[in-house]
Amino acid sequence: MTKCKCGSERLAELSAKCSDLCDYEVADGRGSAGYVPVDVGIGGGDYVQIIYCLDCGTIQGNFPIAEEFITEATGQSGIDPTDAQKLVDRIDALSTAEVEELSNDEWGRYKIAKRWLDER
Repeated sequence: MTKCKCGSERLAELSAKCSDLCDYEVADGRGSAGYVPVDVGIGGGDYVQIIYCLDCGTIQGNFPIAEEFITEATGQSGIDPTDAQKLVDRIDALSTAEVEELSNDEWGRYKIAKRWLDER
């Protein structure tokens, strides 16, 4: 660790192993569930890794993150409202047992789509 852009040397590092239990969402509604996405400034694979300034709170890293890395991390170039509604309707109609059988990725897409639709 070196220095923050604010000049402070008071930096802290957070490292957490979440394996395939990471939910990642961009403000426009794109997201993923599963392993930590790489190349978006938060670690990658099994680990979330963030270095931040204890004085100003700025997350350290190589920013801004290029759009192609966001698209690669989420597997989506944007959310289609019709597709989001179809996904939510389909999963809302499932029984409890069927919901428990959903993959982490599908459950994550459902949560992201539902939240995105609720906020519209």
